[in-house]
Amino acid sequence: MGGAQRYVFDLATHISKEQFDVVVACGGTGRKGTENGMLEKRLNQANIRTVHIKNFIRNVSVVSDIRVLLELITLFRTERPDVVHLNSSKAVVLGALAGRVADVPHIVGTVHGWAFNETRPWWQKKVLALGHLLGVALCHTTIVVSKKDRAQIASWPFVKKVIAIHNGVDSVDLVPRADARNNLGLDYDALVIGSIGELTENKNYKLFVEAMTLLQQEPQKKHSFVVIGAGEEQERLQALAKEKGLGDTVFVGYKENAAQFLAAFDVFVLPSQKEGLPYVLLEAGLAGLPVVATDIGGVSEIIEHTKTGLLVPPAHFEELSHAVRELIRQPAKQKEYGHALQEKIKKEFSLEKMVRETSAVY
Repeated sequence: MGGAQRYVFDLATHISKEQFDVVVACGGTGRKGTENGMLEKRLNQANIRTVHIKNFIRNVSVVSDIRVLLELITLFRTERPDVVHLNSSKAVVLGALAGRVADVPHIVGTVHGWAFNETRPWWQKKVLALGHLLGVALCHTTIVVSKKDRAQIASWPFVKKVIAIHNGVDSVDLVPRADARNNLGLDYDALVIGSIGELTENKNYKLFVEAMTLLQQEPQKKHSFVVIGAGEEQERLQALAKEKGLGDTVFVGYKENAAQFLAAFDVFVLPSQKEGLPYVLLEAGLAGLPVVATDIGGVSEIIEHTKTGLLVPPAHFEELSHAVRELIRQPAKQKEYGHALQEKIKKEFSLEKMVRETSAVY
């Protein structure tokens, strides 16, 4: 599941059942004609009631989106909720409009990073910004997952109540280091630099490949590189890694509960070009790993440069490679950053805190 799905699952399964009666309405896998996605399956396993929105797909489609709007109006009039909480850019716009038509008392929308921060032509960014403005204007309260996201819209017109609530994590159940490395096909004695994420343009694993290619020239120790995750970029990235001499075992594909394998890593790298507030950094922090990450979205609210990790500019593979090289040359810094980040996550990014602050918004 992506960050937004993880967020919905965590809220639905941890919020007080004495205070709230939870129903989750969701689409399938994001493509037309698909049935239950991973979120719906896991919610059903957790005994959370779900409603399937059959026309909801990831890409913009006028016909499908009108059908979704009608589905949601009917759903809200049937369920008569006190609060509707919307997630993802499209869901915020369509759900808030449906909520207004159905006269829902309190409409809340969570934005998991502004889509206009993606690498796109300027006119597409303008269109996306207008879409976000419409969604924020229609919601009674908007939740953003970082203070940076809140600051970006501070001067917008029609903006009502905007609250920053960080994502939170509870714990990470780690597979022992030897077992984790064996599962991922890694040499036990190698220094492992790894990442976890969807293989999409926003996650920018091309940058990871380019940076690690430079790092191979480091003579001090044998390195292994690994990325856990799947997505539309997987074949292209596998071919690029092989072309650059990293081998064909860097991208190991999808792994159930990928965070359990974090003990296999020595250094965690986040190369993204667009993020909200990434769960994977919170999990890497709980695992006690030193982190090198691109300074985008709310990442700097997790990683404080040279205190809880290292930050580099996005899209600069030379600087990413240099930062990782400097870190692996200093084992004491690895331990220092890993411990400091672990303590920060426990103190400031707990799941209990996220649920409590979100419940207060409801």
